[in-house]
Amino acid sequence: MGRPKRIVSSGSGLEINYPSGEPLPYQMEFHSSRARYRAIVGGYGCGKTTAGVIEALKICFLYPGTLGFIGRADTIRLKLTTMEILNEICPPELIRRRNEHDKVVEFINGSRIVYGGLAEEYDSIDKIKSLNLGFFFIDQAEEVSYDVFLALKGRLRRSNSPRCGFIAANPRGKNWIYKLFITKELLSEGENPDDYQAWVVPTYENKYLPSDYIKELEKYPEHLYNVYVLAQFEGFTENIFDIDWSSLIVDDYKIDFKNGFFIVGIDYGFRNPTAVLFSFYDYLTGDLVVFDEIYESGLTVDEIGRLVKEKILNIGVFPVIVIDPSTKQRNAIKGTSIFDELTILLGPITPGNNDVQSSISRIQALLNNKNLKIYRNCKNLIQELREYSWDKIENSDKLSGKLSEKISRSKNDHAVDALRYIVGYIYDFGLIYRVVNQKKVEKVENQNNLNFGIGQFDDYEKFLKIYKKISKGKWRIPNPWI
Repeated sequence: MGRPKRIVSSGSGLEINYPSGEPLPYQMEFHSSRARYRAIVGGYGCGKTTAGVIEALKICFLYPGTLGFIGRADTIRLKLTTMEILNEICPPELIRRRNEHDKVVEFINGSRIVYGGLAEEYDSIDKIKSLNLGFFFIDQAEEVSYDVFLALKGRLRRSNSPRCGFIAANPRGKNWIYKLFITKELLSEGENPDDYQAWVVPTYENKYLPSDYIKELEKYPEHLYNVYVLAQFEGFTENIFDIDWSSLIVDDYKIDFKNGFFIVGIDYGFRNPTAVLFSFYDYLTGDLVVFDEIYESGLTVDEIGRLVKEKILNIGVFPVIVIDPSTKQRNAIKGTSIFDELTILLGPITPGNNDVQSSISRIQALLNNKNLKIYRNCKNLIQELREYSWDKIENSDKLSGKLSEKISRSKNDHAVDALRYIVGYIYDFGLIYRVVNQKKVEKVENQNNLNFGIGQFDDYEKFLKIYKKISKGKWRIPNPWI
């Protein structure tokens, strides 16, 4: 392979090099470019983040005393990815101090890098508006807004600095990155187009990637492969669900609880809204009908219990209640959980299946068969389904070549999460009840004692009797309905 080509000389005898060896041709072009604003838009594993980090270090050591900013939408991901690469590449002897609280890295020549999250647009702009920057680097820039880019651009006022900005991104359709760096239609009057330069880099251009990593990528569906491997702007589909709205939204449905199951899904929140969906699964038609919702921030557990209980009592049928599984986390001081408290208020509840990928596939299957119906009054669920979109897929282990698909949705996805728990229950525990003659329960099978819902029982005491028999009396259940 030969000796790695030096990119940065710290002036102290220590050098900063690409960990894999020689820089790729586009990376050398990127580092030598005189364009004030630069973008690397590429597929997974093409080396765009590494190039951005090395460019930031290069500027820090070429311009002693400068101040740079490195940002990404999510602070945790920024620390685990971008800043972790910086820590791996930069010799520790070149770092004078790290302040995790203030998110600052200071180098031995007095240069500093401030880093932070950029997800909340207005908060982000407020945080960076007082900075006096010499440069900035936005990683995964498709996650942030154009306004954030402009805000950072307006902070480039530091003397003895290049006053430049560069970004790394995956293609995301014809968004602001495409319009600024590719077509340049977002340039202000009087701006020089030569100040903006972009490199569009497919994954295959990185010759250092392991072959099994490439094979994993090639298993992706065509629309994801085109975007995240071939780095194509066209063909990106933001919306996760393919929806026929004319068949989805209904004003009425003949609900007969004798022919199906009443299922309540809860996604708990306090600062974020708590979303509760009330649904009917019709086993004669296979339709899942969501007919009512609760969607409100700042509700206490007692208030949630009261509101849910009121609606259930008005309906007059005991439901299966399935909830966000994270509510089982116990409070370190009280020793109880939201799950425990709601169980006392509402009776037995079931932790939902939180496998996002499988639940998305199951919801799409219902949509494809026109088996999902939502009452028009469930405005929050309908709005969230409209906004529920692909954002990106995280590469969780570059060395092993394994990919973990993670979906960032719209800011509000609480009602959709409640829907996912309901759909997960229908699929995962469909054999709990054997219904015959469309009227009565012949046999109750329980795969997991703690995953048993109330189901179709007009008499709560009858339910308790059956439940205790299944659980062999090990769990004493209070009756919150008397």
